Amino acid sequence: MLLIFEDRTGHVEQYTYEAFDRRVNQVARALGRLGLSKGDKFNLHLRNSPEFLFCWLAAAKTGTVMVPTNPDSTAEEMEYILNHSEAKVSIVQGSSASSVLACYFVDRKKDIIKRAGENVSAGEVEEVLKRHPAVFDAAVIGVPDPLRDEAVHALVILQEGARASEEELIAWCRERLTKHKVPEAVEFRTAFPRTSVGKIQKHVLRQEVRTRLAVAKREIGSRH
Repeated sequence: MLLIFEDRTGHVEQYTYEAFDRRVNQVARALGRLGLSKGDKFNLHLRNSPEFLFCWLAAAKTGTVMVPTNPDSTAEEMEYILNHSEAKVSIVQGSSASSVLACYFVDRKKDIIKRAGENVSAGEVEEVLKRHPAVFDAAVIGVPDPLRDEAVHALVILQEGARASEEELIAWCRERLTKHKVPEAVEFRTAFPRTSVGKIQKHVLRQEVRTRLAVAKREIGSRH
């Protein structure tokens, strides 16, 4: 006998070497059917159970990377892990599914910028900006644009001692992104507002930038 597992209710499961290996292989094949290949990450949101071990060893067999999360984690903790781990799939117990899905998709929905009928992924633009050697971190948000729904507005923190101009970073993006994804403005910051677990608080940035732009618009209007 390889494994004897007793859950909280006293239910006992037993697995021989052969039965255990068979279950691991079943999970490995399931990961493949989900489109996961070597190097891909998947989230495992389970309490202690034989299934946790099956997934762990299936990851080793397939070369995938398991990102375990604790079912007792807070919503903020889950949102941070799921949105920064690049996990393509979440494997959950039924009672946890709704909370995981909410955390997994809510940030992505907010990070879509509507521009002239096109969807722009803020994350895609951020990754391009962060590949610039002078950029330490970047946050991209949508700001109101009366002609094209929203304008792409980038905020960046430069590496210590590094220099880069707004024009240089826009040109960098223009070489690597389609036209509608290129930021119209790049704003330099020394820090970003963050949550207790380090996630950038984009809603704070949106409010700050939109308020400033609205004030500037009123001041220009008052001069005419």
